[in-house]
Amino acid sequence: TQSYGLSKSDFFVVKTDADGNTIWNYHHGGSGYNHGFSMDFAADSGYILAGTTRQNSTSEGEATFIQIKDNGDTVWTYVHNKPNYNVRSVCKSTDGNYVFTGWTSGLFKSIYLIKMRPDREFVWTRTYASGLFDGPTQGYHVLRTSDKGYLVTGILEKNGTDVLAVKTNSKGSPSW
Repeated sequence: TQSYGLSKSDFFVVKTDADGNTIWNYHHGGSGYNHGFSMDFAADSGYILAGTTRQNSTSEGEATFIQIKDNGDTVWTYVHNKPNYNVRSVCKSTDGNYVFTGWTSGLFKSIYLIKMRPDREFVWTRTYASGLFDGPTQGYHVLRTSDKGYLVTGILEKNGTDVLAVKTNSKGSPSW
């Protein structure tokens, strides 16, 4: 969302009751561009948010993960200080961890999956190189599947733009 404060844009969450009345709202942002794209229920109540932070409109993104309590208070914020990581989606895994997808920027875009514990320690990181798909790729959504794996949907940019789906097992290795 656009901000009226010091930031160019912020993460913004609004919790409402069944009638649409605001219970609380939450925003997170620094002096640059902070884009929140996805959320899921946190492992220990509350919510996990996923997005990208940029210092300015032309800088590369840094994956940003935030956990907030059920009342909207911040539990923790983690910025993956590895430039060129754009995150777009999060889901809770069957073992109580979180799985994020997005893409790496740079010369060639590649889909990635990150599995992270609630204490912010990475379990694993997987990158699906653009060479596997014969062109740059971007991951936009991740879902948990019934076999405890993940399904990532996104795009393949080759002679136009095509929809792409990647199915993985529980360790992030591609099944198809």
